[in-house]
Amino acid sequence: MAQSKQMTVAEFDKYIAQPENAEQFVEYIVGGVYPVSSNPYAAKIAGLILTKLNRYVKKNDIGHVTGKGAGYIIEDGRYHPDVAFISYDYQPKLPRNGYTPVPPDLAIEIAPPADDRDGHRKLRVKLTNYLVADVTVWVVDADERTVEVYKPTKPVSVQLLTKDDELEGGDVLPDFSVKVGDLIPKK
Repeated sequence: MAQSKQMTVAEFDKYIAQPENAEQFVEYIVGGVYPVSSNPYAAKIAGLILTKLNRYVKKNDIGHVTGKGAGYIIEDGRYHPDVAFISYDYQPKLPRNGYTPVPPDLAIEIAPPADDRDGHRKLRVKLTNYLVADVTVWVVDADERTVEVYKPTKPVSVQLLTKDDELEGGDVLPDFSVKVGDLIPKK
């Protein structure tokens, strides 16, 4: 995995708390600091998901939906999921800066392009840590127009949905449902 710096989590927290670094989008994954790269197509998909989730969450008044700018502390990592949902039960009010100290109920990650091996390795580490922290994860594969749904049950539950399937919110977002193809448009 290509990275810019190697440091401890304490050093990372100190580094990111400095005013000149506070606006950086970087993730801390297994001792490495990784810049969050720009991907306009992934941002488009994240925007569609944000719109659908925000409508549902506002209607039901159950929590917060955040985009890539929100960071979360997950185990010993510091992640910026593309989209996340955190209920008022876990985090009544979002912090104004830094990383949210409570893991989200749902993390949505847009998978990197198929040829990005480092990106896929990072995603697998993040996925493992999300599940250890009891976070439900949706991994959106724009190239394949699929969504993998990971639930932190024992054993872990995994479901693969195609563009024609309904993605349901389950216990995290009761009565939420959207067709996968509506979230992942053709390029």
